[in-house]
Amino acid sequence: MAKRNPTRVQDQLLAETGPEAVKAQRGDFAGRCVAVVGDGASALASAAVHAAAGWHVTWISGGGARILSPLPTMNAGECADALAWVSGQFGLKISRPERVSSLREFRNKSFREPSWRKMTSLEQREAELKDSLWTPEARFVALDEVRFGAMNLAEVEISLRARVLELPNVVRHEGLPIEGMVRDDESNRWVVKFGSGEKIFADRVIYADRWSKLAGMEGLPKPIPFNRSRNPSGLIQAVFRHNRPVGQSGLECGFFAALHKEAGEDTARNVLGYFFDSGMRSVWTTFLAQDEVEDNHLIAKKLRRMKQALEKLFVGPEWIGDGVDTILATLESEHVAFEESTVCHNGAAPEKCTRLPSMPGVIFLTDGYGPSIAWTQTVDLVRSELADWCAEAKFLEFAGEWETSPGEETTAQSPPDFVSVESDAQWVGEQNSSLS
Repeated sequence: MAKRNPTRVQDQLLAETGPEAVKAQRGDFAGRCVAVVGDGASALASAAVHAAAGWHVTWISGGGARILSPLPTMNAGECADALAWVSGQFGLKISRPERVSSLREFRNKSFREPSWRKMTSLEQREAELKDSLWTPEARFVALDEVRFGAMNLAEVEISLRARVLELPNVVRHEGLPIEGMVRDDESNRWVVKFGSGEKIFADRVIYADRWSKLAGMEGLPKPIPFNRSRNPSGLIQAVFRHNRPVGQSGLECGFFAALHKEAGEDTARNVLGYFFDSGMRSVWTTFLAQDEVEDNHLIAKKLRRMKQALEKLFVGPEWIGDGVDTILATLESEHVAFEESTVCHNGAAPEKCTRLPSMPGVIFLTDGYGPSIAWTQTVDLVRSELADWCAEAKFLEFAGEWETSPGEETTAQSPPDFVSVESDAQWVGEQNSSLS
């Protein structure tokens, strides 16, 4: 098993990080050791809040399901406030969430505000969204969008992950999925077991990996009551590094566009994505049905369809600069990931931590309903399991330069050939700079 231990801690990071996390490097962790299993948004959130609260964190990648958020925004509310507040505990200077309208649909050779944006209530928007997008795609669409000033969701998560992994009270384990979570009667602690025979002891376990992996795991009941009929499926995600800044006409926007419909497909599929890192990188995602995840030929075909769609979406020097004909000609490198059982088709999204009466001290979180739900679960985790720290640290209370109102809804600068639909948004067309 590969282990990554921080070899140094920057003085600046320690100076900026919350006091409990700073003291943790010399603290007594008796009764305060947590094992976090998973590598997505809910695992990152769980590791971050426990590390900031002064716990020793053993962060286990588990099945390794880790993707960048398919879209650059998340829903307004405590979920977004929690991401901003926790990031502040690690010295990240990001803006409080600001309401925006930045998602664009490519249709009829132009970019448009999606149809649900003309609805005045969230209930109406939700109904229209369900009629417009396939369920796995809709999981990642924010109906009440916010972003964090010049930073999009991926940039915030990448920065927070780097800060968390620098802390001396966080130890990272990679390479092997877990095979069981059992109670040790002698120490009255939880034991996370690996197929290699290694064990990790913890006072608390946060399981934030794929729930589909729980079936047959040692220590869990059969069947698992909260895991029924969720029907998880997979996705393909391509992260491109470009040899020049691209997407300059829509750095603040998220995009979606229809893919070529294959024979036998009942539902139209889309590619979702956006540009980040000042246009030097972009991320694009498409989702798969349950019966498609084992078809390697189909998966390769979907990747080709994604690239073909991007060539049609982003054309001309305002998007890709001079001297090239297509966006694919700007690629310096690409990383393509296939993740199975990542997004839930069915079932109610859990807005609180999930627990089993037979396993006190083990908490279950999921990324299967998108990052907004992942951080909503984290809010409940802090209030229910870290109550003392929650009160002492004044969880979700913003002070100083952050003590500002989110203000009126704004939008990103409209891309070329933008076609607006009637909505309740106040358009200001203000362009923010991207993360440098």
